Amino acid sequence: MDTKQVKKEEMKMLILKMSSNKNLTITKSGNTYQDENNAEIIKIILSKTINGIDLKDCYIYLSFINQQGLGNVSDIKEHLKYYSEDYYMIEIPMYQMFTHEPGTIEMWIKILHSPTEMVAKTNEIKYNIKTHKEIEGTIPEQEMSIIDGLVMKLDSTAIKVDDISGKVEGIDDYVNELQQGKVLLVQSENDETIE
Repeated sequence: MDTKQVKKEEMKMLILKMSSNKNLTITKSGNTYQDENNAEIIKIILSKTINGIDLKDCYIYLSFINQQGLGNVSDIKEHLKYYSEDYYMIEIPMYQMFTHEPGTIEMWIKILHSPTEMVAKTNEIKYNIKTHKEIEGTIPEQEMSIIDGLVMKLDSTAIKVDDISGKVEGIDDYVNELQQGKVLLVQSENDETIE
């Protein structure tokens, strides 16, 4: 078993299942706290067909809305994979957009099939995002996540700069070797013309 697979199995996840009659249920709950980002996976198991239409030929969207009325719609079709003879599977990270506010969020799936103009929607499911305390006088979690992201980008940029610097040094060494070779060649030609 490779390390990637072990890490994925260790990751907590919310598992949703959509049947062929468009019934969406939670089969496994995660342990999700306010302002978490990429700490859990949302795994969605989908019936391969609805009314005889294969979902691989459809657009698939996951929608959610929190108690404050804020939400988002994500196109999740690109993550569609084979799961079994009767089901597909989609796995997406539990992004901070889902966890920003504590309390209940409602999620549902919408499926569109252009050729037949089919629009199918599941029921909404309710999932709880647990509140988490913040220490007064510290940077709020949401801003900290932004800072964490910037630090990760800065680290990545520093690694790239180091890599480029190493390549530039290698090029400088090569140019120096070529110049030394040219000098030796010119000296050798001069020595031959003097004789």
